[in-house]
Amino acid sequence: MPDAADHGKVVLAVILAGRKDLLQVALRHLQAEHFTDAIQRGIFAMCERYMDVAGEILPKDAMGDILRAANQPPGTVLQYEEYFDYLRGIAPEEADFRWSLEQLRELAAEQVTGQALAQAMDILKRGRTEGRKSYLGHKDARSWLMAKLADIDRSLHQADAPEGDMRTEVKDIVQEYSTRRQAALTGTAFVQTSVPELDEAMGGGLANGEMALIAGFTTAGKTSFCVQMAWHAAVLQQRNVVIFTSETLRSQIRVKILARHSRLEQFGLPEGLNSKLIKGGLLDQDGTRAFQAVLNDFQSNPDYGKCYIAQVPRGATVAMLEARLRRMSTMWRADLVVVDYLQLLRTAERYSTDREAQSRVVKDAKEMAATYLDGAGVPVVSPWQTSRKARDDARGGNGYSLSSLADTHEASATPDGIMSLLEPDDYFGGRYTTLALQVLKGRDGERGKEIKLDVDYATSYFAARSGSSYDTLVGLEQEQDGL
Repeated sequence: MPDAADHGKVVLAVILAGRKDLLQVALRHLQAEHFTDAIQRGIFAMCERYMDVAGEILPKDAMGDILRAANQPPGTVLQYEEYFDYLRGIAPEEADFRWSLEQLRELAAEQVTGQALAQAMDILKRGRTEGRKSYLGHKDARSWLMAKLADIDRSLHQADAPEGDMRTEVKDIVQEYSTRRQAALTGTAFVQTSVPELDEAMGGGLANGEMALIAGFTTAGKTSFCVQMAWHAAVLQQRNVVIFTSETLRSQIRVKILARHSRLEQFGLPEGLNSKLIKGGLLDQDGTRAFQAVLNDFQSNPDYGKCYIAQVPRGATVAMLEARLRRMSTMWRADLVVVDYLQLLRTAERYSTDREAQSRVVKDAKEMAATYLDGAGVPVVSPWQTSRKARDDARGGNGYSLSSLADTHEASATPDGIMSLLEPDDYFGGRYTTLALQVLKGRDGERGKEIKLDVDYATSYFAARSGSSYDTLVGLEQEQDGL
């Protein structure tokens, strides 16, 4: 069975292979003391120091210079250099790195917990003196042990729940700003919502760690809007997207994604391919050829991000979704997570009311967004079903409000962004319509802003209103249907 030295080799081998991002993960979770092998401990300490000074992975020659400057004998320097070469010859996977990192933490926790228990027994039986203070007996043993375990727990979870004096963290603040600055300059700071006017109102789009809800009644097209967001992120932003679906079948989500893809100009289909015709196998000869071209492009274009669709059983928990995300993260990082939809998820614990259970689900989803990939975070988006009464009240007034999400207070309090979709009074079904999109809650952006969206449900297409073309299409559709 692998011991701490085996896990230390894996962690250092991955870092020294050039993974600066994983070195930063290791520095958040490990200290040199986690490594039981003396040479591993020394290399990790030098990696930490070199990262602080140069902002890069420790190279072999720099390691030798550091050792010689510390007056280490030539034999020791040679020993370190040979071990460095050995580590560079190992090629473990990122998944092995994350497993070994966690095992180093667990082994260290096991060791310090055992030491604390032994010291508490010493206080109970014989007494113990620390500095000028003496401990003896069961009362002192209990209070000392509780304080010691609290210190251990705080140390172990420092990366998950950090704390400290920010006056001593200027270097970290500068690094965080540099990262945000680079993201802003390269256009990668946010995942876009697919509607530029909405991105502007939301302060740029969706950021890592944020959760957003798309509220509306059954017929508004919440899932279709989330489909466009997912497609836009994967195809136009080259981001990796994960869609968890419980209400809509995975095969239907795939069809919706492909129908949206068919509206790209390169296919010469101004109205795209109707998802109902794809689903029913009713495309004509020209449509079939166009569908094959759409499939070929979606499959083979190397510039597109991943579009991973996972069917989850009704009644799944957020913890189940997190477990799948963790498994995927060993292969690639998710940049956007869509959950269709949160109100169908359940909690591991039993609650006396559905309202309390939904509150817990919303909180869990927000925590999933914030803690993904060691706290790097990921935007999480989900449709949110409103009641018929809330929809009717919205039609009769000034649209939706946060009180329309009355199922649970957490639905309005916890999310970072809430958008609503409201269909017009005279909409009774059909391919085309115009929706009122309202920003009910945003990070730093506008609140209460309304955007008119022209919608084509057959291709999951949503765009800020640009003219009267959709009025014409709606009129033609109604004439054809005899309305």
